[in-house]
Amino acid sequence: MAIHKNKGFTLIELVVGMAVLAIAMLLMSTLLVSQSKNSLSPLHQMRAAQFAQSVLLHINEQPYEQVVPALLSIPAKGESEDEFKTVFAYQSWLGLALGKEYKGYLLKLTVVDLSALYSVKQMQRIDVVIKTPDEQEIAFSVLKGVQ
Repeated sequence: MAIHKNKGFTLIELVVGMAVLAIAMLLMSTLLVSQSKNSLSPLHQMRAAQFAQSVLLHINEQPYEQVVPALLSIPAKGESEDEFKTVFAYQSWLGLALGKEYKGYLLKLTVVDLSALYSVKQMQRIDVVIKTPDEQEIAFSVLKGVQ
């Protein structure tokens, strides 16, 4: 009489295998979620750079005497100059039609008079700081002067 051995898995082996597979899938999914959050950062940085470039180009096109009064009067009166404001507060001043891609972005403009530091008649440093939705602050600056 020949003894036949069953060549298969027991129920306990199947349950243990499924548990190990579930843990492995859980670890992989948490890794993918954390990576997807990091993949948005370059997109936010690119949009911040595009908006800052638009702001600085617009300011550079203005006559020197009009830069400071224009910056101090926008966007909302009564707010301190060092507070961030939404980028949409600047769209009518810049003549830009901003889309939904700038929702959640904040902007801070400062103008520093550097005339006393250099041997020029008038010199300003215009700083633009953009705060992205993931709380990164990206700073851009431009010098504007008259000899």
